[in-house]
Amino acid sequence: MYLYARRSQQGNLWLSSYETYYAQTLEYAIIVPMSQSNAIQELYATVHGRVQGVGFRYFVVQKASTLALRGYVRNTNNDDVEVLAQGPRPALEYLLALLRQGPSAADVAGVQVTWRAPTEHISGFHIRW
Repeated sequence: MYLYARRSQQGNLWLSSYETYYAQTLEYAIIVPMSQSNAIQELYATVHGRVQGVGFRYFVVQKASTLALRGYVRNTNNDDVEVLAQGPRPALEYLLALLRQGPSAADVAGVQVTWRAPTEHISGFHIRW
């Protein structure tokens, strides 16, 4: 079984798992054997730019929940958004690609990333205040 992150011709990012894969209409694919990538890791990211007041936190919760990740997202006092996500590395890397893109109303200037072993047990993915 393989995990794929891909971009369609329309520019949408998709994450899927297939045993067979055809790349006829895709710009690129990240192919990782899932059996070698299931160790739980933690992504800590701070997203800079126009990311508050544009639905960024709800975007992250929806995408992370779809990827079956655990963690949280919250606004910071300096107008950034902080994300802590736990799960398999390929799913976290896909979430990171989505963070760099953001929802349509956002203007992401940059993302600071720290990879680490999980620091706490979190269930579900939610917004923290």
